[in-house]
Amino acid sequence: MVSVSESHESVGLKANAVNLWGDFVVSIANVAPSSSVAFTLALLVGFTGSASPLAVLIVGFAMFLVSMGYASLNRWKASAGAPYVWVGEAITPAVGYGTGTWGRSPPRPTSTRAGP
Repeated sequence: MVSVSESHESVGLKANAVNLWGDFVVSIANVAPSSSVAFTLALLVGFTGSASPLAVLIVGFAMFLVSMGYASLNRWKASAGAPYVWVGEAITPAVGYGTGTWGRSPPRPTSTRAGP
């Protein structure tokens, strides 16, 4: 039997556990949210001009309502935020499965013809 004092395991971060590719992925994951906001706001101002603060407030309020819905559903049935769990519990598992696969279904091809 090994005692605690004889154990060679250390607590904390392991040296050289993340390689260059892992560093790159983590960097992109950290920069992407702020970059998307910056690019989206630039497009918004370009299209709406002086009405952009109102558009940001309206969309922000809609996002707040969605987050309140998710919080309410999580109080009812704790989940990682996947709506198929809540739909499957509230209606039937088959409908919940359909909700989960519907969000991942490929988009339908659209016609690119200009005329008849």
